[in-house]
Amino acid sequence: MAVRTQAVTLPVTRILGENPLPHFRDQKDRLILDGGLLPEEKPDFALNTGFRSLPYLMQDDYESTPQNAEVKTIVLENDFLKAAFLPDLGGRLYSLWDKKREREMLFCNPVIKMGNLALRNAWFSGGIEWNFGHFGHTFLTCEPFFFAEGKDENGESFLRMYEFERCKGLFFQIDFHLPAGSPHLIAHMRIINPNSIALPIFLWTNIAVREAEGCRIFSGTEEVIIQVQSNQPGASFFRHGQLPDPFQDGIDHSFPLNIPHAEEYFYQNEPSNAFEAIVFKDGETFYERSTGNYPYRKLFCWGNHAGGKRWQELLSVLGGGAYLEIQSGFARTQQHSSSILPGQTIAITQLFGGADVPYAEFNGDYATAQDRLAQKIDQWLPEKTINAAHEKCLRLAEQKAENLLHCGAGWGALEKRRDEAFVPAHLNFPADTIGSAQQSWLDLLNHKPFNASPSYLISPDWIKVMESALAQDPENSALRTHLGIAFYENEAYAEARDCWQQAASASPNALTHWCLASMAAMESDFESAAEHLHHALELLGKPERAFAEPYLLWLTKAGKLREAYAFYQSLPAAMQQSERIMLNAAASAFAESDDAFMEKLFSRSFATIREGDVELGELWIKYQAQLEALRRGVKMTDEFLIEFRKTAQIPRSLDFRMVND
Repeated sequence: MAVRTQAVTLPVTRILGENPLPHFRDQKDRLILDGGLLPEEKPDFALNTGFRSLPYLMQDDYESTPQNAEVKTIVLENDFLKAAFLPDLGGRLYSLWDKKREREMLFCNPVIKMGNLALRNAWFSGGIEWNFGHFGHTFLTCEPFFFAEGKDENGESFLRMYEFERCKGLFFQIDFHLPAGSPHLIAHMRIINPNSIALPIFLWTNIAVREAEGCRIFSGTEEVIIQVQSNQPGASFFRHGQLPDPFQDGIDHSFPLNIPHAEEYFYQNEPSNAFEAIVFKDGETFYERSTGNYPYRKLFCWGNHAGGKRWQELLSVLGGGAYLEIQSGFARTQQHSSSILPGQTIAITQLFGGADVPYAEFNGDYATAQDRLAQKIDQWLPEKTINAAHEKCLRLAEQKAENLLHCGAGWGALEKRRDEAFVPAHLNFPADTIGSAQQSWLDLLNHKPFNASPSYLISPDWIKVMESALAQDPENSALRTHLGIAFYENEAYAEARDCWQQAASASPNALTHWCLASMAAMESDFESAAEHLHHALELLGKPERAFAEPYLLWLTKAGKLREAYAFYQSLPAAMQQSERIMLNAAASAFAESDDAFMEKLFSRSFATIREGDVELGELWIKYQAQLEALRRGVKMTDEFLIEFRKTAQIPRSLDFRMVND
């Protein structure tokens, strides 16, 4: 068994930079409708689902066209499997190659192409990712991870991936084992809570596999919770159902290509049946199984409709990006909440493998095929094998992995500098990883003046550090602004407002006005939000994309369309072409009848459309309806728009719907 680094050349859309502004959490959890959950499925439902990104910065500026680039991989392999990880991109398991059968077991995306699907915006499809921290694709999906090589009791190498997750203040670790002679990759996941309080947690293993004609999904039960999608925000709902025909519509939903729209199915497995598998038409089978404390499974598919196909193309290449996600997690659904106790470590072991089966045996009656595959899983990966792997991993999990192969960010080292006992002793966070992002915070620990920082910290421990420093340096407006940011993210809204108002009065600056604008927008006072951003832009002396985008949006929401359009026209020509600038200016350009703008908007491609965002398609319908009304010489009315919509065909390039209307 070997561990090595290897460079590969891939088409990549690079992240060009991070948005420097703090984007605050939603003050409420997402509106999620219970459309028929069983009584035992209702506890902890729809908790801790509101948007969060702090203390991380948004990664919302990236190329739209892939360019060839050298990408670092870390490879773990034996005689059966070759696993390739992307240490600079969230530790993603990019490829799992079956050496005996000479085939890829995952959906290995031929490009790394960013789309707006993660908590911080940038995300790419393919491979296996571990979504850890908060509801959604992880904060760390495009961040570097620490990787180190360790040795087991037999002298065989294993690979450790780990990082400090700053939003919740938890440590996340995965030890990957691939013993000689093993046809299974072993992943031993650990969440470590060094805090004195219980914390909400989120952990789902997200496995991308090929979508192909005839493929069929199986798990340990036919009982599922279904998230029924909608194009309208807050209109999707959850209900209990039974496979293979959960909607009683005569369609076998265990075949993903039968499913008309984007759907999510959460399998309500018992701990003894914690597995999921996909069987292809040629008999190729990919499967995974875990310890019983990780029982729930999920199928996500984009659906067999224009919007879903468009999304797959957007994230990959024309004709080659069809994929499904089979996932596994702690809780009944991803909208159910879990928690970790003070000082607790949660440990889970999951194994991945492949096999061949006679497809005809799994293509008929669902219950018979499901039972047959469960028996196969018990042969390939019996529960005793899972438990034995788990026990071995537990023995090695707190052993130091001495050979550091790749470094993540300097935040773990900064926490170690703040409180050495806070950081698990077996995880190596070298002091030399502390860099410019951490410098202002290191200055605080060294009792030096705090300078304007490009980064943010929000934990209660760092609030205490800031309060102590501010008591010694009460005129430091930059520090007071950062303390207000931490207060606001911890839902201490009055304290945050007081900090920002004091800072703005003492030393007006763009960041403080951004914070006050964000607070106003959260309260739906878009006129005040736009006014604060106007002051911020005046203080900057020139437009910056990070401020200009929300300024356009909030002017529009305040009903100031003419002012928004005038601001857009005042921007530099290059900035006018920016994706989000154009999208946020679209409503005002439409209101001002700028046909040239509208034609340019509808003819370009977009990389930063948000999952479930249908506003661009809706605007196209309104614009085309207006043109049609002019052609007919009739008045554009709501009734005319309703009739036009019935036959309007949104262009494929603009169709991002989760379901067909």
